[in-house]
Amino acid sequence: MRSRWACLGPAACAIALLCSPACSSGVRVNAGVVGSLTDIIFHIGKERKYFEKEGLEVFLVPLPASAGAPIQALATGTVDVVPAPLNVNLAGLMRESGIRIVAGYTRCVKGKPNDAIYLVRKDLAAEIKTFADFKGRVIVTPTPGIWNHIALLRELDKAGLSEKDFTGKLVPPNILPSLFVNKQIDAAVAIEPLASRIIDAGLAVALAGTDIAKESSPVLQLNYSGRFMKDQRSARRFMVAVLRSIREFSRASPEELDAIAKKAWGMPVDIKELSKVNMVADGEIDARSLASAVDYAMGKGWLKSRIDIKDIIDPSYVRYANEALRDAPK
Repeated sequence: MRSRWACLGPAACAIALLCSPACSSGVRVNAGVVGSLTDIIFHIGKERKYFEKEGLEVFLVPLPASAGAPIQALATGTVDVVPAPLNVNLAGLMRESGIRIVAGYTRCVKGKPNDAIYLVRKDLAAEIKTFADFKGRVIVTPTPGIWNHIALLRELDKAGLSEKDFTGKLVPPNILPSLFVNKQIDAAVAIEPLASRIIDAGLAVALAGTDIAKESSPVLQLNYSGRFMKDQRSARRFMVAVLRSIREFSRASPEELDAIAKKAWGMPVDIKELSKVNMVADGEIDARSLASAVDYAMGKGWLKSRIDIKDIIDPSYVRYANEALRDAPK
């Protein structure tokens, strides 16, 4: 399960691919997309010609909305760049194949709506009030190894529980509503905007205190393939265009964003949902939080060898871009 992934579906991704120009006027860059609301950043860059101005021709490549698909696509050369959450179980593959986290992309912000919400079936709201009440229940859990899975485990640690104390299920996000309706699950970790849609439909309620982020933490990061980074000039310029696009996203009017969404996906976008997306404006990598996740995985014995977070991040591109945009409007 991933942050805002699979919100738009494969059809929207296919439209985005078909809308790519047939002939390249610059260096070709294949960017992976999975039907997420955050894909709009690439569409802004194309619409405002930020990539073109950097001498790049960006082609959007639809990827499966499965946990390992983005990193596997980078490793095989299918794509050059893709936003994805760090999956600590794939950190070894990233290190060995030359894939690097090059920028922070989205994040949870302390005091703002959370990106992942713990949902409790509405008829069980009086019975499940804390994480301790998960014991013996049927819970839809996140993909092992990503940020919200580790967040869940840390909450369980505090409650004196582990995943062995309940029945965990991994399911496609789109079937969560039906599972609640048919009372096949008791609770779930759900990503926005799906979580809010389920709550608004009256199927579940948020576990008290989980709808607002208690602390700031990274969600998605921008990842480059080793092959792409060999072209330093293009890799740097791509980052400049991405940061320009993120700044444009922050200042664009709802009408402008809606127009871009309609052109990109052939459908309007819920501006209220889009407004909950917290992009990392300067692209700074939250290395401390990422290192903490890796350390947690090593403590649990998930990793075969020790991973130093410095081995899988490279902040030089975002530093270059911020310097290049130092005098540009924010």
